[in-house]
Amino acid sequence: MNHEKFMKKAILLAKKAKAAYPNPMVGAVIVKEGKVIAQAYHEKFGEKHAEAIAIEKCGEKARGSDLYVTLEPCRHHGKQPPCTNAIIKAGISRVFVASPDQNPNASGGAKILRKHGIKVKMGVCEKEANKELYFYITKSFFAKKPKITIKIAITKDGFSTYGNGKRKRISGKKAFKFTQKLRGEHDAVLTGIGTILKDDPRLDVRKGKKQPLRIVLDSHLKISPKARVFGKKGRTIIFCAKNASKKKEEELSQKAAVVKVKKSGSGVDLGEVFKKLGQMGIRSVLVEPGPVLASSLVHKRLFDKLILIISAKKIAKGKPALQKIGKTNVRLENAKKIGSDTILFLVKT
Repeated sequence: MNHEKFMKKAILLAKKAKAAYPNPMVGAVIVKEGKVIAQAYHEKFGEKHAEAIAIEKCGEKARGSDLYVTLEPCRHHGKQPPCTNAIIKAGISRVFVASPDQNPNASGGAKILRKHGIKVKMGVCEKEANKELYFYITKSFFAKKPKITIKIAITKDGFSTYGNGKRKRISGKKAFKFTQKLRGEHDAVLTGIGTILKDDPRLDVRKGKKQPLRIVLDSHLKISPKARVFGKKGRTIIFCAKNASKKKEEELSQKAAVVKVKKSGSGVDLGEVFKKLGQMGIRSVLVEPGPVLASSLVHKRLFDKLILIISAKKIAKGKPALQKIGKTNVRLENAKKIGSDTILFLVKT
């Protein structure tokens, strides 16, 4: 039997499970005598998991069947009962799992199923499934730190800002839509005060109910209370240095949460910022930085992914996107053309 074929069906279903957040995006397919008899995905946070929905759909036909699921079935009782119970009760013979669950509260489902005589095979299409589980398979279970993705738009000659200081878009309309999609996929969007003062971005998702938390790094609280980042959509947090103006802090507290952290160099301590975000339950951060913040993050290796949107434009004068970053090992994961721009997906190695 072609196990990869059925697991890939489950992975396609998992792509639909965006409303399951903060639970993982999971898809499940039940197969009997080589034919799919039921399929499902985790439709909404707090509601039934993919495995339970698929089992309900096929009823008694589930007995003696094979289950393909993108994440190891849970063994604990949260908002829903353990999926392992439903699998055992349904009489499923074999379970094929793409990715083991790294959450210590939920992992161990495979071991329980094997104890009840159910054959379990782990790692079927694991690499493909982990793309949908990227924000769930996270350091935050152990180190309490979120996944960090840096997104930078640059010209083909390596500049990320125009030299005249005027606000101009480097990349095209399709790249803008791509950025909007990226924002919607992350818990938070972060930038530095330099970008706020120069571009006055909104950092929100124009269309979509889910709004990321907006984060500004502003050690001396230079931000204006009228900045667009204090929009009605979603919430905003400002991280500043401990010696920042108390008067300005009180003023800005009407617009956002102001969090004081240690100072580091000319800015705030980035390690402490990400640690605090992890403690807040933030699993994923999209950083849309200016050259200074981008260079600092890459130099300190405080990122997991680096997305470069390379425009076909050239500019006579500007600021280089990355400066004095030293040796940083990255691997090209993917590249694609989007409109007139090229997007490179790099991962830290």
